[in-house]
Amino acid sequence: MGFLNDFVEHQRVKAILVAAEEQIDDKKFEVQKEKLIVRTLELRSEPESVYDHFADRLNSNLAKRVARSSKEAVLRDFAAAGLHNLRSLRIALDDFDRIVGAFEDVLVNSEDAAEQVLRQTVVMWAYIRAGTVKPADFQNSSDLAFAAFRAGSGDEPDRQLERVMATHRDIEWLDPVISTAALASLAATGELDVPTLREPLARHPLVIGPAMTPAWRLLWRWPQLSTMEFAKVT
Repeated sequence: MGFLNDFVEHQRVKAILVAAEEQIDDKKFEVQKEKLIVRTLELRSEPESVYDHFADRLNSNLAKRVARSSKEAVLRDFAAAGLHNLRSLRIALDDFDRIVGAFEDVLVNSEDAAEQVLRQTVVMWAYIRAGTVKPADFQNSSDLAFAAFRAGSGDEPDRQLERVMATHRDIEWLDPVISTAALASLAATGELDVPTLREPLARHPLVIGPAMTPAWRLLWRWPQLSTMEFAKVT
């Protein structure tokens, strides 16, 4: 700062200081900054400005189409996470592309199912890559069930996993198109167990539709059913 001050005060040179202020761990910095820096501008890339570029890079035409049509919902989820890591957004879209490529013959029948996979991947990757939630937290079904119950109970969530679920209530955590455990494993190891995941994916209600879904399975989502739909399955 003293070196910069020589330019500003003595040589009358206009100077631009580029810095990642959140990484400066020096108590003197704020005092010195107030004396020397006239104006502070924050430079950052907004997700809206790069999302289309990320989507256009995808290999699968289905993945591109779903990414584009789901842009508003995906960016809403990403903003709600409040972590603003554009790299995690890019990697989530890339992994979604990989998932769609592996199951395109199944997901092509329901872009709604593919959208759910994309949104859940973006949300999970945002928290996992930030270190806020560990992949293992998404792999235990009993922990997920408890967290989902707490998140929807109206009480203040007391664990990060519960806060994630409370923040992203319209993500289907307990009956996802691709299991949260499989997505967490993909985030942690890069491995996707295609043979094991294919059968449950092909039987998911969002893929086969309500007419082909057993009544007991529809009741898993009873809060989302209309009065008429609920009457049919009870």
